[in-house]
Amino acid sequence: MKKAIQLSDNYCLNLDFLKKIKAYGYDGVDFSFSNTFRNRHNKEETLEQIIKNLHTTGLTCPQVHLPYYEIFTSSEIYDPDMEQYITYALTAMPKLGASWGALHPMSATNFGYNRKRAMEDNISHVQVYLETASKYNVGIAIENLPYFPDHKEAPFFTCYAQELRELVDHIDDPLVGICWDFGHAFLNIADEDCKLESFRTVADKVKIIHAHDNPCNMDWHLVPSMGSINWQEQLPILFNSGFDGYFSLECNFWGHSQEIKEAYARFGAQAADILLKSVGK
Repeated sequence: MKKAIQLSDNYCLNLDFLKKIKAYGYDGVDFSFSNTFRNRHNKEETLEQIIKNLHTTGLTCPQVHLPYYEIFTSSEIYDPDMEQYITYALTAMPKLGASWGALHPMSATNFGYNRKRAMEDNISHVQVYLETASKYNVGIAIENLPYFPDHKEAPFFTCYAQELRELVDHIDDPLVGICWDFGHAFLNIADEDCKLESFRTVADKVKIIHAHDNPCNMDWHLVPSMGSINWQEQLPILFNSGFDGYFSLECNFWGHSQEIKEAYARFGAQAADILLKSVGK
C-alpha cells in the first residue's frame, strides 16, 4: 500500500528534505494549505516550486488538507478572506495532482453546540464549495473532529460518526466523502467496541485518512503505534470497505532540529510498513 505524509509549504520547498522523504519509503505528500502559505505574497510561484520539487523527487500529491477556520469558530461565521483561501486551494488541487481535500466542518459554538444548526450551516458551506470542486473535478472529504477529554463542554460537530454520515448522505454528491482521522476518533469514546462500530458506519464513504496515534487523553498526533489505538482491529474495517487511497501520516514533528525531524519521518514510514504488513497490506 502506498504511504504519504502531511507536509506544509516550508517542508515542500526543501528539496533535500523531500528527497529523504522519498528515500524513507513514502510515495506521496499530503500537502497542507497552512497559514504560512496563505500569507505568502507569491503563492503561485511558491506552488509552482513545490510542484517542481515533488516531480523532481518522484513524490505524488494524492490529497491535501484544505484551509480551515480555528476550531472554536462558530459555524455561522463567514470570513471572506478564509473563504477565498479555501476556494483557491480547491482550484490548486488539480495542479498538485490531488483528487481529494480534507475539510474541517464547523460547530455552532455560539448556539451551545447545537447539532441541528451546525448541520444546516455545514450543508450550506459544502454546497458552496462544491461549485468550485465540480468545476475542477476534485473531491471534498469532510473530517471527523475530536471530542477532547479536557474539553468535554465542547462536543465538536462530527465528533460522532453518525452525524458525519448524515451530513455526507444529505449532500449526496460523488465529490463529497469522508476524511477519517483515526486519532480524533480514538479520543471520542472510551469503549473500543463503540469506536469500531462508529467506524463501520462511515467506512464505505472514506476517501482519505489521517493516520496518527494518542493515548486517549489528548490529540498528540503521534506516529501510529506510539499510542493506544489498536490498528490491527481498525485497519481491516478500512480495507474491507474498499478503500484504495494512501496510508497518510498526519504526525507532529515540528519544533526540533532538522536531524530529529528526518529521524521522526523515517520512523513513521517504518512503523507504517510494520502495521500495514501486520494486516496483509
